[in-house]
Amino acid sequence: MTISVYPVNVFMQPSADIGAFLSDLEQYISSSNFPHHVILGDINIDTLKSDPVNTSYLNILSCSHFMNSIQIPTRYNFCLDHINVNFYDKFLTSGTITTSIADHLLTFIKIENLTNYFNITKSTNIRNYKKINEELFLKDLSKVDWNSEVYAKNDVNSRYDSFFKIFMDLCNKHAPLVKFSTNCPRKLKTNKRPWISVELIKLMNKRDYVYRQSLNSPLNLKLKFKHKTLNNLVTKNLRRSKTSYFESFFENTSDSSKCWKVINEHLGKNRSKGLNAPKSLTSENITLTEDKDIANSFNKYFTSMGTTLSKKFTDDNFDFTARKSDKKLDEQFSFTNIESTVIESLLKDM
Repeated sequence: MTISVYPVNVFMQPSADIGAFLSDLEQYISSSNFPHHVILGDINIDTLKSDPVNTSYLNILSCSHFMNSIQIPTRYNFCLDHINVNFYDKFLTSGTITTSIADHLLTFIKIENLTNYFNITKSTNIRNYKKINEELFLKDLSKVDWNSEVYAKNDVNSRYDSFFKIFMDLCNKHAPLVKFSTNCPRKLKTNKRPWISVELIKLMNKRDYVYRQSLNSPLNLKLKFKHKTLNNLVTKNLRRSKTSYFESFFENTSDSSKCWKVINEHLGKNRSKGLNAPKSLTSENITLTEDKDIANSFNKYFTSMGTTLSKKFTDDNFDFTARKSDKKLDEQFSFTNIESTVIESLLKDM
């Protein structure tokens, strides 16, 4: 049996109108009817504090059988990040994760028997629309006799069944289903940041360790200052290591293609933008749809262009200089020498 879980992420700004937020939250919960619902996010309401706002918030949740699974501080001594669930008898555990990437702790919830909640299959069939020829698909649709195939049916259900069968048959013809495995091993990613050394990683771990200590002792100013110092040191060493890596790379690499490859990678210019290849081509009154036939037609056209144009000149003594324009250019340009230091300076500023 597959059970669907519906997570909704919510964020309330600290300066927001709390009354309006609670009203919208109550309206949303009352209108939603999900048996396994999760409302989570940075709510900025301290559930560890006893005040009218917290009481109203918890009453709205409890009236719809929701319970906040996070009962510990998520930022200093405040519980501001919540995971509210209405199937609290089925989750196993929840808690927080200490990290320095944000000033709040990360929250998590572990659902028992996860495979029962999400339909995880080893393979599935998907329809591939990447190479579909829209013109041929629409052409086949236009050939269907809709009056006899659909409108001649007596009731609406029969009409729908006929339409659906015809439409899906054409989809299977032009965009057939292909088997897709969800358990395909992922390719190992190469290190995109080779300038991050082992020593730098150790320094980052030390910074994170001090950060966790400062969270456990929020009044310890010495730990806060130590974390700030280590964080600045990590940033400084990271920039220095990155600069040193690229300086060494460009000094020791004589292959210009490798240099431009690295430059384009870090400028984001190597991302695939896709090819706008034609899906069909009419050549000599024949419509071509196969990629190979289209490519051969283009190749034949351009390779024979010189011969085709030469046949149009019947006069062997044709004077090409007579077609030369006497108009002078209004602007001029010239090439100047550039020092290598200028190129190095531009690369360092990228």
